[in-house]
Amino acid sequence: MTKSRHNTFGFWMLTLVCLFPTVLFLLGFSKYFFGVGMLLRKGENVQELRSDLILFAGLSAFFWIGWCSLVKNITVNATAKSISFQNILTRKQRKYLFSDFDGFIDTAIPHDNTGYTYQTIGLVKNKRIVRIIDSFYHSNVAELRSGLSSMPNMGQVNFGFFRRIKMLLKYPVLD
Repeated sequence: MTKSRHNTFGFWMLTLVCLFPTVLFLLGFSKYFFGVGMLLRKGENVQELRSDLILFAGLSAFFWIGWCSLVKNITVNATAKSISFQNILTRKQRKYLFSDFDGFIDTAIPHDNTGYTYQTIGLVKNKRIVRIIDSFYHSNVAELRSGLSSMPNMGQVNFGFFRRIKMLLKYPVLD
């Protein structure tokens, strides 16, 4: 059985991105309801503060939902031929058998503007990538991939920008 380990940089960077609008929301909340706190803008009035609260609450919710969908504990059990994804925050677990998938693909996805790509494994069903295992968030993707050795390897696939968007929206991306 192989368990995922979180890549320190990707995990903490995503967590800090999520915390920033949350802290701004809490500062605005304390200013709006209790009259104490930091000014978010110079010369702000109650209406501007209310719109800032709505903006920061929305951004916080958006980023935390993204965090919950991307940061998972992954366990590959080669003997039982199963893979499970467990949400770190809610502890909800989804377990799949290898037979639930058509196979897996290898790809590389950039996460920043430096051009560096991160090794990614996509679990495929009906030409759609159902789940991804990304080395930006997990440091032992090679070990997890070796646990998937009894599943059919569908090869290396390189995605452009639009195919990556289709992949995230769960549209068929394989020909």
